[in-house]
Amino acid sequence: MASVEIGPVSAGPGEKARGPVTVLDGPMTRLTLPVAIINSGKPGPSLVLLAGIHGTDYPGIEAAARIIRRTSPGDIRGVLTVFPLVNVLGFEASEPFLMPVDRQNINRIFPGDPAGTPSFILAHVLFEHVRRLADCVIDLHGGDTTEHLVPFALYYESGNADVDARSAAMARLYDTPYVWAMSPPYGHRGTSIGELSKIGIPAIAGEAGYLGTCHEADVETHIRGVGNIMKDLGMVEGEPEHTVDRQMFFRRDFIITTRRGGIFEPAVDPGSRVHRDAILGRIRTLEGDVIEEIRCPVDGVIRTLFPKRVVHAGSIVYRGWVDGVDDGGDGSPNGGRR
Repeated sequence: MASVEIGPVSAGPGEKARGPVTVLDGPMTRLTLPVAIINSGKPGPSLVLLAGIHGTDYPGIEAAARIIRRTSPGDIRGVLTVFPLVNVLGFEASEPFLMPVDRQNINRIFPGDPAGTPSFILAHVLFEHVRRLADCVIDLHGGDTTEHLVPFALYYESGNADVDARSAAMARLYDTPYVWAMSPPYGHRGTSIGELSKIGIPAIAGEAGYLGTCHEADVETHIRGVGNIMKDLGMVEGEPEHTVDRQMFFRRDFIITTRRGGIFEPAVDPGSRVHRDAILGRIRTLEGDVIEEIRCPVDGVIRTLFPKRVVHAGSIVYRGWVDGVDDGGDGSPNGGRR
């Protein structure tokens, strides 16, 4: 097996290398990304891990850093490449979602643009490195400072049956209670996993963590999920661990926004099963008068609560999934439950 190179960082067979990769080298600003390459020198898949696309997704960042520290070339087959902190500036500024320099959400602008602002350039450079190296990709996220969410895995349905089946299997192996099969018109545009899936690279994202915290259980969820996929790929020995008794798949999602501004009092937590017309929360005045009851438009499950004390008309307060698609037992969402 040959050396693996990303910019100046190179790992020959049996080597582990770490270092910075230049993204932007402008007249006044130089931006780099940390990367680690673990090259076993033995035949096997090339797995790429991304973390810290959002700078306060701390459990994913911590999990990626531990995986680098704990993994030696002799432990694996194939190549493991890890970008443990993509949004370096957001991390340093404790900025949820965005790159502080141009206020862009990197995970909405893939595959990027080499002629764009720094976020677009970063997305482009990262995407080009990943597409050249990866047989499959895991993007680790962890609940930004504004998000109270339940652990879940998600993948993008690209329309390529083989890619989608492999992505679905990876998502199942992440061992979270919920799996979201994202595709238009639901979900988000310009995500790392969506754009990689479109060009034929199976990819998933794992979410574990909430409100900018970094609890050990959430870090371990990521480490277990990555380990399960590496075992399934034959990169490491052992059988995948399954700690979740029941795993549910969803395709459609929903968003709850407010009609009035005021003080927001949520009534349900992430992971709650909700029914059409159920009260999810209330908006009241400072004096305590209720001016809006927030009701659920569908039957489903709450995925994320945005626990803002003060909201305005149009504020997003919940995201969730619509009932109707569950795991059929083969890793793809087609009806039934595990």
